[in-house]
Amino acid sequence: MSDTDTDTRSMPLRRAVTGRLLFLFILGDVLGAGVYALIGEMAGSAGGLVWLSSRPLSRWRC
Repeated sequence: MSDTDTDTRSMPLRRAVTGRLLFLFILGDVLGAGVYALIGEMAGSAGGLVWLSSRPLSRWRC
């Protein structure tokens, strides 16, 4: 081992994720999962027409 290896091990780690940031991260995960679940329910009900619901129908007019 060299001297630089021992220097980096003696440095303490700094806590970067606070409680508030962790809460917001978990909240985003839950809301994102809800969006995917809703899209899955729509796909189950509408079948192959789900992709039409994501675009305005006015684009398909000639």
